[in-house]
Amino acid sequence: MQLHEIRTNGLGTTWELDIYTDALPTHITTDIDKLITDFEHKYTRFNSQSYLQQLTHKPQTVTLDEQTITLLNLYHSLYQHTDGHLTPLIAHTLIQAGYDAQYTLTPQAHLTPPPQWEDVFIYAPPQLTIKTPAALDFGAIGKGYLIDQLSSYLISQQLTT
Repeated sequence: MQLHEIRTNGLGTTWELDIYTDALPTHITTDIDKLITDFEHKYTRFNSQSYLQQLTHKPQTVTLDEQTITLLNLYHSLYQHTDGHLTPLIAHTLIQAGYDAQYTLTPQAHLTPPPQWEDVFIYAPPQLTIKTPAALDFGAIGKGYLIDQLSSYLISQQLTT
């Protein structure tokens, strides 16, 4: 059994995976890169063309895919259990604090709290109605969720040990 090290970038960080197996098929590294890249392109708030940004930029009702339902279910539960303190609606406040697409890191003089879930969404999975445009940030759970997805993928590959 030997160590196979995979290093890649995504979601603003370096991902390091150490896999112990007899042989690592070449597609594994490509697949891991694709999983990370696809997740980032879909859910980043730093790209106005991402699914997440397109989803919430105007009032509308949309049918969500399974992955987005999973993420919003978790956020909704955490939102309720923390009396609104853990929320994907934190993005506007983060931008005001300087954590914006340009990483200015220069906070505005006054930060506004995030809006209330109920003021922005009607959430009845698989439907999501956006009542008012809002900026979302999935950073609080996104990386952990992606780690679970990568782990499930690697387990599914039944690598020999």
